[in-house]
Amino acid sequence: MAKLTKAKLEAMSATEIADILKNEHGIEVDVDDENKGALVEQVLAAQTAKPNDTGKVTTKSSGGKAATKSKKTKILIGEQEGEADYVFVGVNGRQYQIPRGKEVEVPAEVVQVLRDAVTEKFETKTDPKTGQKYSKPKMVPRFNFQVITE
Repeated sequence: MAKLTKAKLEAMSATEIADILKNEHGIEVDVDDENKGALVEQVLAAQTAKPNDTGKVTTKSSGGKAATKSKKTKILIGEQEGEADYVFVGVNGRQYQIPRGKEVEVPAEVVQVLRDAVTEKFETKTDPKTGQKYSKPKMVPRFNFQVITE
Protein backbone atom coordinates (compact mmCIF):
# COMPACT_ATOMS: atom_id res chain seq x y z
CA MET A 1 0.00 0.00 0.00
CA ALA A 2 1.16 3.54 -0.72
CA LYS A 3 2.44 5.64 2.16
CA LEU A 4 -0.46 7.31 3.95
CA THR A 5 -0.29 10.92 5.09
CA LYS A 6 -1.33 12.10 8.52
CA ALA A 7 -4.31 13.95 6.99
CA LYS A 8 -5.54 10.82 5.18
CA LEU A 9 -5.20 8.74 8.34
CA GLU A 10 -7.06 11.30 10.45
CA ALA A 11 -9.95 11.17 7.96
CA MET A 12 -10.31 7.40 8.58
CA SER A 13 -12.15 5.74 11.43
CA ALA A 14 -10.24 4.15 14.31
CA THR A 15 -11.34 0.71 13.04
CA GLU A 16 -9.90 1.38 9.57
CA ILE A 17 -6.61 2.54 11.08
CA ALA A 18 -6.46 -0.55 13.32
CA ASP A 19 -7.03 -2.74 10.24
CA ILE A 20 -4.09 -1.05 8.48
CA LEU A 21 -1.87 -1.65 11.52
CA LYS A 22 -2.87 -5.32 11.63
CA ASN A 23 -2.85 -6.14 7.90
CA GLU A 24 0.03 -3.95 6.71
CA HIS A 25 2.33 -3.92 9.73
CA GLY A 26 1.36 -6.96 11.83
CA ILE A 27 0.48 -4.82 14.88
CA GLU A 28 -2.69 -5.67 16.79
CA VAL A 29 -4.31 -2.92 18.83
CA ASP A 30 -7.54 -2.35 20.73
CA VAL A 31 -9.89 -0.11 18.76
CA ASP A 32 -11.21 2.89 20.62
CA ASP A 33 -12.16 6.26 19.12
CA GLU A 34 -10.47 7.96 22.09
CA ASN A 35 -7.05 6.60 21.02
CA LYS A 36 -7.39 7.42 17.32
CA GLY A 37 -4.55 9.96 17.51
CA ALA A 38 -2.22 7.34 18.98
CA LEU A 39 -3.21 4.89 16.23
CA VAL A 40 -2.40 7.49 13.57
CA GLU A 41 1.05 8.01 15.14
CA GLN A 42 1.65 4.24 15.21
CA VAL A 43 0.88 3.92 11.49
CA LEU A 44 3.17 6.83 10.66
CA ALA A 45 5.97 5.29 12.76
CA ALA A 46 5.44 1.84 11.21
CA GLN A 47 5.61 3.33 7.70
CA THR A 48 9.05 4.75 8.41
CA ALA A 49 10.42 1.41 9.70
CA LYS A 50 12.83 -0.26 7.31
CA PRO A 51 11.68 -3.57 5.82
CA ASN A 52 14.05 -6.52 5.57
CA ASP A 53 14.69 -8.56 2.40
CA THR A 54 11.29 -10.26 2.61
CA GLY A 55 9.44 -6.95 2.78
CA LYS A 56 8.35 -7.58 6.39
CA VAL A 57 9.35 -5.37 9.28
CA THR A 58 11.20 -7.16 12.07
CA THR A 59 12.36 -6.07 15.48
CA LYS A 60 16.07 -6.40 16.13
CA SER A 61 17.31 -7.58 19.49
CA SER A 62 20.48 -6.15 21.03
CA GLY A 63 22.39 -9.16 19.66
CA GLY A 64 21.62 -8.07 16.09
CA LYS A 65 19.51 -11.12 15.21
CA ALA A 66 15.85 -10.84 14.34
CA ALA A 67 13.75 -11.16 17.46
CA THR A 68 11.62 -14.28 17.66
CA LYS A 69 7.97 -14.19 18.58
CA SER A 70 7.90 -14.01 22.34
CA LYS A 71 5.62 -15.83 24.69
CA LYS A 72 2.37 -13.96 25.37
CA THR A 73 1.17 -13.21 28.88
CA LYS A 74 -2.33 -12.09 29.85
CA ILE A 75 -2.30 -9.13 32.24
CA LEU A 76 -4.67 -6.64 33.81
CA ILE A 77 -3.49 -3.12 34.65
CA GLY A 78 -5.58 -1.54 37.39
CA GLU A 79 -7.50 1.66 36.83
CA GLN A 80 -6.39 4.60 38.97
CA GLU A 81 -8.04 7.94 39.53
CA GLY A 82 -6.09 10.75 37.87
CA GLU A 83 -4.17 8.38 35.57
CA ALA A 84 -4.50 8.02 31.79
CA ASP A 85 -6.79 5.31 30.40
CA TYR A 86 -3.77 3.70 28.73
CA VAL A 87 -0.25 2.77 29.79
CA PHE A 88 2.44 3.31 27.15
CA VAL A 89 5.34 0.86 27.23
CA GLY A 90 8.35 0.77 24.91
CA VAL A 91 10.42 -2.39 24.45
CA ASN A 92 13.33 -2.56 21.99
CA GLY A 93 11.88 0.17 19.78
CA ARG A 94 8.34 -1.24 19.78
CA GLN A 95 5.61 0.72 21.49
CA TYR A 96 2.58 -0.75 23.21
CA GLN A 97 -0.55 1.09 24.27
CA ILE A 98 -2.15 -1.02 26.98
CA PRO A 99 -5.67 -0.16 28.20
CA ARG A 100 -6.33 -0.04 31.93
CA GLY A 101 -9.07 -2.22 33.40
CA LYS A 102 -9.10 -4.80 30.57
CA GLU A 103 -7.42 -8.18 30.33
CA VAL A 104 -4.95 -8.08 27.42
CA GLU A 105 -2.23 -10.34 26.04
CA VAL A 106 1.23 -8.79 25.78
CA PRO A 107 4.72 -10.15 25.10
CA ALA A 108 6.66 -11.33 28.15
CA GLU A 109 9.13 -8.46 27.64
CA VAL A 110 6.36 -5.93 28.28
CA VAL A 111 5.54 -7.63 31.59
CA GLN A 112 9.20 -7.37 32.61
CA VAL A 113 9.25 -3.64 31.78
CA LEU A 114 6.12 -3.14 33.90
CA ARG A 115 7.75 -5.08 36.78
CA ASP A 116 10.92 -2.99 36.51
CA ALA A 117 9.06 0.35 36.46
CA VAL A 118 9.32 1.98 39.88
CA THR A 119 8.77 5.44 41.26
CA GLU A 120 10.06 7.15 44.37
CA LYS A 121 7.61 8.03 47.16
CA PHE A 122 8.50 9.73 50.41
CA GLU A 123 7.41 8.57 53.85
CA THR A 124 7.40 10.93 56.81
CA LYS A 125 9.34 9.41 59.70
CA THR A 126 10.17 10.64 63.17
CA ASP A 127 13.65 10.31 64.62
CA PRO A 128 13.18 8.43 67.92
CA LYS A 129 16.12 10.21 69.58
CA THR A 130 15.36 13.82 68.63
CA GLY A 131 11.65 13.67 67.81
CA GLN A 132 12.39 15.53 64.58
CA LYS A 133 10.41 14.59 61.46
CA TYR A 134 12.14 13.74 58.20
CA SER A 135 11.25 12.30 54.80
CA LYS A 136 12.60 8.93 53.78
CA PRO A 137 12.49 7.87 50.10
CA LYS A 138 10.90 4.54 49.24
CA MET A 139 10.82 2.82 45.83
CA VAL A 140 7.35 1.51 44.90
CA PRO A 141 5.95 -0.13 41.73
CA ARG A 142 4.84 2.46 39.15
CA PHE A 143 1.97 0.36 37.78
CA ASN A 144 -0.63 -1.64 39.64
CA PHE A 145 -1.00 -4.75 37.47
CA GLN A 146 -1.55 -8.46 37.82
CA VAL A 147 -0.55 -11.41 35.68
CA ILE A 148 -3.60 -13.50 34.76
CA THR A 149 -1.86 -16.27 32.76
CA GLU A 150 1.74 -16.77 31.72
